[in-house]
Formats: sequence, C-alpha cells, structure tokens
Amino acid sequence: MLLSKETLFITGSLLVFPASWIFIHFALLNPSWCLSDECILGRINNSMDQLLAVFYAFLLVSGIVAFLATKSASLRRVFNRPIGWWSLSLGELLWIFGSLFLVIVVVPSIMWPFRWNSRVASGYLKKNPWIRLVYACALNVTGDCMSVLLGFILLPAAKHSVLATALQLPYTSLFRTHIVHGWSIFVLVLLHLLVAMLEVLVTPGKGWEDVRARLFVIDDYKYGHENYMVIIGFTSAVILLVVVLTSLVYVRRRYFNIFYFSHFLVFA
Repeated sequence: MLLSKETLFITGSLLVFPASWIFIHFALLNPSWCLSDECILGRINNSMDQLLAVFYAFLLVSGIVAFLATKSASLRRVFNRPIGWWSLSLGELLWIFGSLFLVIVVVPSIMWPFRWNSRVASGYLKKNPWIRLVYACALNVTGDCMSVLLGFILLPAAKHSVLATALQLPYTSLFRTHIVHGWSIFVLVLLHLLVAMLEVLVTPGKGWEDVRARLFVIDDYKYGHENYMVIIGFTSAVILLVVVLTSLVYVRRRYFNIFYFSHFLVFA
C-alpha cells in the first residue's frame, strides 16, 4: 500500500533534523563551505554535540507533548487557556520560557567550560589579563546562544508547515513565539556586539581605534583567518537590525512587502 502524500511530507520533514546534524559535521570538516568560527578555527568538540543533542531533545519533547495534546481534549484546553491580559496561551508561554531557559541557562552551562578551559590550556592568560579572558569567553558563548535561538526563530516561521499541521499547532501561536524569539535574538546580538568591543577595550594599550579596526577591517588575509569571523558577524548584526526595523508594527501594517521581503536578508 502506497503511503499518502501527507505521510511522505511528514516523514521528509522529520528526516531534515538528522540530515541537518550530519551536514553540520560535514561543514566543520570542510571549512570552505562554512563561515562559522568553529569551521574557520577548525574546532570540533564534544560540547557542540552535546549542544545539538540538547536542542533536538527539547524539540522532541515539545513534539511529543504537542502530539499528546492532539489526542486529549482536556490537555488541549489547558494549553490553549489564555494567560491573564496577555494574548499568549499557557502552551505558548511554557514553550517560550522553556526555549529561552535552554538558550540563557543550558547553552552557557555546556559551552562556557569548554571555551574557558580551551583558552586557558592554550596559554591565553600568559599574554592577556584575566578580564579579557572573561569577555572572550562571553563573546563565544553569546554566539553559541544565538545559534540555538536562531533555530527557535526559524522553525515556527513557515506558514504552511506540514509538521505544525500534523500536530495541530495554529499559525497564530507559532507567529507569536516567532516574534518573542526575534526580539530576544536582537537583544543577544547587541550584547554580543558590546562584549566584542569590551574585549578589545580591556586589553592594555588598545582603544576605540582598535575596536574600529576589528569591526571593519579584514586586511589582506586569506579566507580562513580569524578576522573574517568579526566582519561576518558585524554584517549579520546590520542585516538583523534592518529586519527588526522593518518588523515594527508601523512598517509591517503600512508596507507589508518591505516587511516580508526584508526577512529574506537573513539568509545572506
């Protein structure tokens, strides 16, 4: 008996997740395909696998709970219950809090020890003050947090998601979580940029001119040099700022096409 189109679409959508995990490792082993700092510096570590495992485990648990809600009317009513004067339901609020807890608490707890220990082992403190080590680790970890948060932003963005349809997740709920996560990553980007500047400023003998050079100057480096990470990150921050500004209610309601098409800049 042939499988229905819906079953095939759901199966294909689920297979995207393990395929993505495989592709991440492929990119790490082939730096020319990847602009991540992990690719450029060639750092492959168990912490990244742990991070992926936690991210996918959270999605799996969320999917199981959503599936159970499709089978239980009472559970569905509980999750659909509005919270006070908020437009968010209990289910949306729990998922937002859970995902942000993962980003703000779990990700740093996994990645900070690796970032700190690897730099100490490389003799970082012999050349730099300890406060710069703190900012350097914070810079890396906020980047790790943004990577995970970006996944939470992109997943609910599809208006016609076969998985959302199968789990009976209304697009309005997905859209509201998308907005909260979108503003959250904007705050994280600003924090990431601030930490990047502070890392330079706390270094003896360096000032704002060095900050400008770090953010805007690549020099004549071959691709693969560490400086590429900074200019790529700053460009990404500018693109995100454009997306945020065009997502403001005034722009979205009066110039919807600008709001809609500016989102495609994220794929740059």
